[in-house]
Amino acid sequence: MTASHWHVIINHLPIIGTSICTLFLLMGLILKNDQIKLISIGSIIVMTVFGFIAHKTGENAEHSIQQTHEMHEAIEAHEEAAQPGFIMHNIAGILSLITLVLYKKKKIFNALAIVLMILCLLTVSSLGYAGYLGGKIRHEEQPTAEIRI
Repeated sequence: MTASHWHVIINHLPIIGTSICTLFLLMGLILKNDQIKLISIGSIIVMTVFGFIAHKTGENAEHSIQQTHEMHEAIEAHEEAAQPGFIMHNIAGILSLITLVLYKKKKIFNALAIVLMILCLLTVSSLGYAGYLGGKIRHEEQPTAEIRI
């Protein structure tokens, strides 16, 4: 498998996973359930690791495919859209670690969990848009099957 194959496979995990974690974090906040909040926050850290891997495979994929002018423009648009999401995702991972460390201080923990949820909503929006733009990149090395009805 090429770098672009790995990127196409892995990049869905941080987007979908962080979306699910954010929903569960919201549910934990609404229900005032610390266990749900803790699991969600811990899972955000895991999704941040997958986000880092997706970013690295994206850099490798960019250099491994032959690019036409149109493909180069699509890749650049995707890369520029992904950068803010990547930064926010890393901040969310760091904030998640800090939030877990401060679990015993309930008021601070809950305040940070709210900030984290808001940050994750922004992150997922940014990553989702980058994913949308990434879907516009055509990979010539990946054969497309014609579907006949």
